[in-house]
Amino acid sequence: MVLRAVLAGASAAVSAVVGVVTNVYTDGGAWPWAVALATLVILGVGLQVAAVALRRSSAVEAAGAGSVAVGGSVGGPVRTRVRGVAADLSPPDAGRRVGAVSATGIGAAAVGGEVEGGVETSVDSHRECPQR
Repeated sequence: MVLRAVLAGASAAVSAVVGVVTNVYTDGGAWPWAVALATLVILGVGLQVAAVALRRSSAVEAAGAGSVAVGGSVGGPVRTRVRGVAADLSPPDAGRRVGAVSATGIGAAAVGGEVEGGVETSVDSHRECPQR
């Protein structure tokens, strides 16, 4: 979230400078002003593309007992506690896509943005052995 705000602020500043350079160039400026204008426009486009790319979360997936997955930011702490689960501690294959926000293990927590608090997980698992 903070990075997107920085990108938006930088984009606004670049836009203001583009306006000044456009004014100087159209008032009879030399070719270096045209180069500066083109460079600033490309920079502004790049900043906007980066800001939009940061907004996208391709997948949000919570696939384990007590798991939590948040595609954006969290305004407080994230806590999860799992008790009395027959645990297979190797996470499943779910959520292994590039860019995915996934919490695929027991008690796992995944956040695609920022957490304005702590992240705490507690897993107290046991396996029950069959009686013979």
